Amino acid sequence: MELLTPRQAAIKLIEHYVLRGDNLHSLRSGQLFCSCEEFRAGISGFLSGKKYGSDKIVVSRINGKECEEVFDLADIFNLIKNEGGEQKQLF
Repeated sequence: MELLTPRQAAIKLIEHYVLRGDNLHSLRSGQLFCSCEEFRAGISGFLSGKKYGSDKIVVSRINGKECEEVFDLADIFNLIKNEGGEQKQLF
């Protein structure tokens, strides 16, 4: 298994939903969260006592290690839309 970067985890979190046609509003409203072996990330959340709203993807664990990375939801959404998914440009 190849190790993920925090950015790849953010993409993986929403990729399926973007490719099936969900829009930014529905992603923000759903406040998606995933905690699995590879990563822990969600739309909105807390890091170091700071609250991030539903316009951010917060990645707090990657490859079994704690991390603190925040990505703009719209940027990740547009990246997936423009690239057609599968994170080809990231590997």
